[in-house]
Amino acid sequence: MRKRPVGGLLAPLVAALLMPVVSCSGETGKTSAEEKSTCEESLGASAMSWVKGSTQGGELRFGGDENLDDVRSLVYRQMRDWDPGREGEYLNFADVEICRVKESGRELGMGYLKVRYGPSIFPFGEISDGGGKFTKVSVNSDVVLVYGQWDLGEPSRYDVYFRCQIPDAPAEQKNGVPVVGEMVDTLTGETGARTRMKHLLHSAQVMARTLDCENDPAIPSEPPASVK
Repeated sequence: MRKRPVGGLLAPLVAALLMPVVSCSGETGKTSAEEKSTCEESLGASAMSWVKGSTQGGELRFGGDENLDDVRSLVYRQMRDWDPGREGEYLNFADVEICRVKESGRELGMGYLKVRYGPSIFPFGEISDGGGKFTKVSVNSDVVLVYGQWDLGEPSRYDVYFRCQIPDAPAEQKNGVPVVGEMVDTLTGETGARTRMKHLLHSAQVMARTLDCENDPAIPSEPPASVK
């Protein structure tokens, strides 16, 4: 689990990019089969086939912080406790890595795919392109995609934000604290954003169902044509 302090765009981006990659075995107390199951449940069969077909033939090792039920409990607690009257004050949201995949035989810290979810530190109307560092695509009234890299040499990030009214959370939460999913992929060798965003959108659909979003956000299965 990782906490995401509010402090402008730079702090959370740098924290995410500099976060070390954790070994894929024995870190959470779960079995590798349980960790693989969470990856399959959250990303889907198509994504698992894509990952397997894109790698170099080594054994895939799976990891993650929590299962989807645990993610729901974490998000519910934070969003229900959020006070719209204190918006703009220092917040300390935590997000969760739901899936991590690494290929055996690669150097430590090289060749991994990870997906995280949690409350966004940015209100839906204030999602930024980082001063032009990132590409921002407004998909519809519920979904925004942001992708790119903060600095040359750093891995690219692929983010999906969606409005999700959490049951029993303040009505302002839907816009004030959307859900954000993040993918970092140095494993598959994929070029461009489209395939990654397609699989991230699928995981967002799974997450929206997991969270029982009362507004039923319109999360598409494919990114817009502008995402290449």
